[in-house]
Amino acid sequence: MQEKVDERRPSRDLGFTLVELLVVIGVIAILAGMLYPAIGAAKRAARRHAAFGAVKSLETAFNAYMDEYNKAPRVYPNGITPPGNVETMSFLEVRDDVLRMLRGQPLTGIYPTPPNSRNRMFIEVKSTQILTNSFIDPWGRPYKYMLDFNYDNSVTVGQFSTNLIGRRTAIWSDGPPGGVNSEVKSWE
Repeated sequence: MQEKVDERRPSRDLGFTLVELLVVIGVIAILAGMLYPAIGAAKRAARRHAAFGAVKSLETAFNAYMDEYNKAPRVYPNGITPPGNVETMSFLEVRDDVLRMLRGQPLTGIYPTPPNSRNRMFIEVKSTQILTNSFIDPWGRPYKYMLDFNYDNSVTVGQFSTNLIGRRTAIWSDGPPGGVNSEVKSWE
């Protein structure tokens, strides 16, 4: 016996209906919306870890310099000492001259004695991390530092009202703009 096929009704197995496609698109959109905050959190964590790595590298470089030369580096833009007593300043920025000194490169400006006379390389920095003559963190702000300029084996960081006993260096990044207590510090 032959079965009669009703040719007036279209077959359902030819494809998806519009409603089925819209449901699938909606489910994908909901899943993507749930994933978006996780991706943002991962990016924030990656930036924080990159900043922490740079802070630790700078701390190691400054300490290696002080071990090599038995003194704290005194490098200022164009070789000019900043106004005021550097030991009482709340911080200094990691600027191009400081990086050049830590990288063993010649410095600009007039220095009676080159700060890194043996041209030792204490740190490697990607050129993409240098902007407007400063070593910048992942948020585009310069890293900051304070050193034990008076050799009492402590560093006072006025910005944080912190006296770091037993340390010769304090390096930090202010973190993302508008972040509250979001600094990345070498002593934490």
